[in-house]
Amino acid sequence: MYDDETQNPTRVRNELTLYQYQRKTATWTPSPLSDLSIDRLIQLAREAVVSLALQRIQLPISCKKFLNPEVIAKLTTFMRSPDGPETLTLVLARLPKKQALQRAAHAYHLGGIEIMLDVTHYDSEVATALNQVRPFDGLKYSLPDTDDEMVQAKALLTIKQWHKQAVEWAIPIIIGGVQDKAEVEWAQMQAKIHLLAGDYYQAPELPLMG
Repeated sequence: MYDDETQNPTRVRNELTLYQYQRKTATWTPSPLSDLSIDRLIQLAREAVVSLALQRIQLPISCKKFLNPEVIAKLTTFMRSPDGPETLTLVLARLPKKQALQRAAHAYHLGGIEIMLDVTHYDSEVATALNQVRPFDGLKYSLPDTDDEMVQAKALLTIKQWHKQAVEWAIPIIIGGVQDKAEVEWAQMQAKIHLLAGDYYQAPELPLMG
């Protein structure tokens, strides 16, 4: 989490999560990662590794940064460094073009870095395109933050479709945004998914404000 220019990392389970403090509303909101340089992201990740019992980091990354050769080189150096994490997984929210994706994925895999696709806002048609490439080491879907039963039902259907696809590809799927026990039971009983993440397991810890 960070307050304006003073930035500090925090964690939610095994994920590095960045928040920005809004002084006017006195609230913390997720930070747009595009606002931070790759050097700053690596610095925050390096600081977080020190306090993680399991030194595994999932780092959301923009499509532009993901395809940048300089970013690939810096993340590979970080991963291979003595104070780097045990595992580093990049989470993509957008799907790059096929050839660019293949080249970047190959380079990241050579550096020991895994790649996950956030499929929260994708439909099943994307799976058809991915079938031709399949460079991902996992999928991620975040539950909607709503009590609307119709929205929840649609999300459940989508999760089932992506879960089936993940099984066919022999890769894991993580369900994020889990807020309470009811959602844990919902995911496990309905979608048969056991890789879950969210504030239910450990809420973000805010740094003390001076």
